[in-house]
Amino acid sequence: MVNAGQSPMHRTYSALLLHAIVLICWVAYSFYQPVIFIDFGLEAMNQTYLKIQNVLLVAVPPLSGFFADIYFRNRQKLLIYMMIAVIVTACLFLSLAGIFLNGSGEVLRLIPFFMLVWVVSMNVFYNPGLSLLARSARQSGWSYASAITGSVTDIVFALVGFLIVFFRSLGHSYTFGAGAILVIAASWYFIKTHKIQNSDEYIQAAVVSTHWIYFVGALTVGVCSGLVHYKILHDLSEHIEGLDGHIFIPVIMVLCAIALLWLHSRLHHYGLMRVFSFGFLLCLMAYILSVFVHGILGTVLCFVCLIPGIIGLSGSAFGAALDRIPDRWSNLGTGLFLAGFNSMIYFITYI
Repeated sequence: MVNAGQSPMHRTYSALLLHAIVLICWVAYSFYQPVIFIDFGLEAMNQTYLKIQNVLLVAVPPLSGFFADIYFRNRQKLLIYMMIAVIVTACLFLSLAGIFLNGSGEVLRLIPFFMLVWVVSMNVFYNPGLSLLARSARQSGWSYASAITGSVTDIVFALVGFLIVFFRSLGHSYTFGAGAILVIAASWYFIKTHKIQNSDEYIQAAVVSTHWIYFVGALTVGVCSGLVHYKILHDLSEHIEGLDGHIFIPVIMVLCAIALLWLHSRLHHYGLMRVFSFGFLLCLMAYILSVFVHGILGTVLCFVCLIPGIIGLSGSAFGAALDRIPDRWSNLGTGLFLAGFNSMIYFITYI
């Protein structure tokens, strides 16, 4: 029997809360990483650090996912594996907060190392969280889980500017200390809702044949999603004519996220991958129009393409990436999706 705290809806909400907290922590980390290096005289290490960080962001999710699928098919063991990564992440948060408060010269050299280990541990526990959400969504239907995951992502990206102002007001130490508390609380709720009565329950999907093309598809969906969020939306907020893009793009993202909660069941009648492809092409068209068509006409056409594009892409990306990958390899599939998304952090500097 599953108690009320372990209902499918509670499991979905706990996974989405964890997803939101990880994204918020990533925003805090992305903002403070260069600030910390400047404040503590580590500027000379910044470029090398960023190269190592970007490699880890692409390599760790699929590697940790493959490791989890091979050695942690027992769901209770997977939750223990996840909890260990959470504890390590929280300890690193608190250690960095303490270092920032003390600021002693000998310990400062450990900052880059601790921050890189934080990147690894954060991805290690984030991966199983999303993969368990995918397993629940596969049983109950992708429509709601995929749409609301996209909504949470879009809202966090839309609020980046406000989050940065808030983090700046808190300062280094309090931001990282608060991050530790949020990660522990969200992970505790997630693990509580995903506990099962039968500790020997295994993921029963090994008999499903999986073609390699589905894993390539998960990676490709991640790349396209990352391109839209890190490149297209960023450039539109900087260069759109006649409007303050830093205000209008976040507002549009929030409105699209709200619209997804109403439209998700209708969108998924057309097929996850078809909706995702259509949404990506519309976002790409909006970007092209903003570059080649100037004036009010270009702005109007851009938004006409962008709004349905964001709704289609965000509402189907999670499901399109993982729909055809069986539970037996869901951690690997999730890792490839995250690797593709994260890869755009590095490649947008060259496109």
